[in-house]
Amino acid sequence: CYDDAEQVGIYKEMEKNLEGYYRSVREVLHACRQSADFGKGIHGALAQLIKVDKKYETAIEITLCSSLQNIVTESEEDAKRAIEFLKKNKMGRATFLPISSVKGKSFDTNTLNRIKKCEGFCGIASELVTAESSYSGIITSLLGKVIVVDKLDNAIKIARTFGYSFRIVTLEGDLLN
Repeated sequence: CYDDAEQVGIYKEMEKNLEGYYRSVREVLHACRQSADFGKGIHGALAQLIKVDKKYETAIEITLCSSLQNIVTESEEDAKRAIEFLKKNKMGRATFLPISSVKGKSFDTNTLNRIKKCEGFCGIASELVTAESSYSGIITSLLGKVIVVDKLDNAIKIARTFGYSFRIVTLEGDLLN
């Protein structure tokens, strides 16, 4: 998603004034600010709902990429209401993540214990993000099978060891799928 590391900080500004968001996402978030009725059940864009320690910021942003603009809703009905708003006003499309239906997958205990012993292992991406507990299914869905490692050489070793069966991202933002 990014051509160079200098672009990574774009999502910090997005939270302040909604710049950088896709038009459709910006319009839904703006409508939520204008009408509490419309905003009921719409929590916001994922970028607004998570916090990441500076050390892991690049790795998490690169992993999530455009998913940071996905709109978190309480239910499928709330997402449907926002989709109808976008359609009615011909404002484009957006991706919605209903808390009620998005469930994540994580590593089994045996695999996780093996991964944790690998050189350069920093953590499971989902565990390096802070958010309200109600978003845990969404966070696990997007980051539960992603590991963060210190550098590319260690990422390659881990990927080979585990047969490239999960995503790995380095602290510098190198992503192995």
